[in-house]
Formats: sequence, C-alpha cells, structure tokens
Amino acid sequence: AKGPSPWTAKVLEGETELLRLRRPEGLRSTGVWLVATIQKDGSSWKADALDELYPEKRLEAVLMLRFKDYVKEQAEEKPEEDPMEATRRMLAEAMA
Repeated sequence: AKGPSPWTAKVLEGETELLRLRRPEGLRSTGVWLVATIQKDGSSWKADALDELYPEKRLEAVLMLRFKDYVKEQAEEKPEEDPMEATRRMLAEAMA
C-alpha cells in the first residue's frame, strides 16, 4: 500500500518567501500540521517555523496551551456568578 503523499508549505510576503517546510511522509487524514507562527513586527511580518503534528481532536487544547500568552480563556473574561444570584435571576426570568 502506498503511504501519504509528501506535503510542502510556504509562507510568502508578496513575492518574498519567508519560510518553506516539507514533510516527506505527509500527514494522516486525522492529523493537523502547525506550520508556523506569523506575527506583525512593526511594518513587516515575522514567520517562525513550527513543523508540529497533532491529532485533529487535540488542536483546540494545543493552541490554547501553545499561545496562552496571546489568547485569553473565556472563563477568565467572565466573572463567576454567585449560585444564589443565578437562581434568583432564573426565577425572575421564568416569572416574567
């Protein structure tokens, strides 16, 4: 049986190639290939190679951990509601 086809990824800024990665073994159908991080650096862009493979099901958790300095978790943004206040609010809404 023939294995997966090789993959090549390029990151360009206009005509300028910032990086190129190649995976000769390709990817599994349930895998995700994180190629690079791209950040604005003043008036230009900066690309850093990652070349990391993860299972598709774990991508969200991996991104939250890998970029925790840039992404705030939703739980941090919402203040925790007091259970008694939540109950009163739900009863008031149901009675209205």
